[in-house]
Amino acid sequence: MLANEAAGDELDQARRNGDLEFQASLRDLSESRLMAITSSLIRLDEGRFGICEECNEQISLPRLQSLPFARHCFDCQKEIEEASRRARSRIVASGPATNLFEPYQPDAERIDRVADSGEGISVPPPRSRRRKRTIV
Repeated sequence: MLANEAAGDELDQARRNGDLEFQASLRDLSESRLMAITSSLIRLDEGRFGICEECNEQISLPRLQSLPFARHCFDCQKEIEEASRRARSRIVASGPATNLFEPYQPDAERIDRVADSGEGISVPPPRSRRRKRTIV
């Protein structure tokens, strides 16, 4: 019975973690949308709303109607996304990330060898705490 309760607790925790991650991603999306809308309002005040930040051409009305906070025309946005995709594929093609803990692996191997060999590992005893003297 205890094993089932523990499994339920783990499952409940996993669900809670999933819910928290989902809520965090929704909050991030909302914040990025709010920043994009604020940026559009600033561009509107400055007279730059509806002008592509890349090529300085007019952004098409259908694009602005579907995405009022668009900063780039369709063609420039497509080029930006393709460049981003190419950059991501280069990162993936370069191979796996290096192990950040690699410098410490020889020590780990040494510890394994010592443990397997039966050599004693001495651990210093804990230091005793000094009592604070209270002056009366």
